[in-house]
Amino acid sequence: MKKNLINILSFVFLFSFLLVSILVLVVDVEMNFRTGTKVGLYTINQSFAKNYVKDSFDLISDMILSLSLGSAFVIFGLGLLQFIKNKSFKKVDKDIIVYGFVWILLIGLWFLFDHVLIFNYRPVLIKGGLEPSFPSTHVLVSTFSLYSACYFIKKESDKKYASVISYSICTIITIALCIFRVASNMHWLTDVIAGFLLGQTLHFLFMYYVTKKNTKKIGA
Repeated sequence: MKKNLINILSFVFLFSFLLVSILVLVVDVEMNFRTGTKVGLYTINQSFAKNYVKDSFDLISDMILSLSLGSAFVIFGLGLLQFIKNKSFKKVDKDIIVYGFVWILLIGLWFLFDHVLIFNYRPVLIKGGLEPSFPSTHVLVSTFSLYSACYFIKKESDKKYASVISYSICTIITIALCIFRVASNMHWLTDVIAGFLLGQTLHFLFMYYVTKKNTKKIGA
């Protein structure tokens, strides 16, 4: 993927995430009678909400999250094997190191939105208590993990169709996850949209740095 296109997509996803965040804070803010908390874009969000958690859909989305985290563990495992084999961080694939730094950023953003900047709470009380829900952590983590894993698949495979297949499967899984998170009533629609947008922002941030590094290597 060309560097200029990556820059554009990074900006588009980041801007879209910020826009959704602002809209949730100021537009159509109403009281959610189930939790006694306010939610933005209420009319849209409320049209998808239910009075209870659908446990089966919640379980499926948890399985998808586990799959996404599994792809991350595989990538970090490869980096660990390279370190053990060569006994030097300098011999570890630089793309994996960049991937790790973006993961640190992701964890920082999760902490920020889950403990400091709380935009929304879940549509219903969970075990009698409130839980922050914006953006969806399941969607954020899975979007970044799966799409970035596709990059490594493309990098390691000499098959031309590997990239198309991996990205197609990744897109289907991500869309399904968004549907399940809303259908389970664990998230508002805007939560999953924001999670996807922020996940893609981090993915293209990762792509920007690895593309920049590889471009320098070619020009060296």
